[in-house]
Amino acid sequence: MYLSKVHLNVLNARHLKVLSDCYQMHRLVSCACGSGSHGSRVLFRPELPDGPFVSLLVQSEKEPDWDRPREKLNMDVQAECKPYALPSFGKGQRLRFRLRANPIKTIRGGRENETDSTGDLKRIRIPILNDNLQDQWLERKLQQGGARLDGALAQKEGEVTGNRRNGQAPITLYAVRFDGQLTVQDPYRFASAIRSGVGPAKGFGFGLLSISPL
Repeated sequence: MYLSKVHLNVLNARHLKVLSDCYQMHRLVSCACGSGSHGSRVLFRPELPDGPFVSLLVQSEKEPDWDRPREKLNMDVQAECKPYALPSFGKGQRLRFRLRANPIKTIRGGRENETDSTGDLKRIRIPILNDNLQDQWLERKLQQGGARLDGALAQKEGEVTGNRRNGQAPITLYAVRFDGQLTVQDPYRFASAIRSGVGPAKGFGFGLLSISPL
């Protein structure tokens, strides 16, 4: 795999458009990494601002070409890229982690009991806003990924929006950034979770699980 750190400046109009629109961020990353091609997974996350600069952390199966956005999108970006090999995890190993997530739950019908073409109630995704329920969502997702949650601090980032082309409805997602500690319980499943990401909306800046030693 490869890890890239892309440097974006809010004082640059094109960079600001990317930072304020998750669909434009998706386009930038896909342009450089070929997101989804050949079954490869690309995950990314905007980091917290440092003055006028925001770093975009990108994890990709293939080596990206950060010159391509200049040719395809008329956008210059500065990026650092290096190979990244997953370490060998051990059962019981404790790690720090960071995850920008889109905690959601699925209900049927919503307030207006909407139905689909077959007359069944539609399945509708809605954000989880309650702190305790967000923690439970995180605990469940990490457990599915072969790890036990030992504790985390959540920072609510609020709504994230994106304007798609071709008259499609805008994207509205809800972001929560978790920083915490976990214990590996199933090394194989945990490595798979890092490669594949955690939770929904992975194509729009969510799901990248970053780890570091305690």
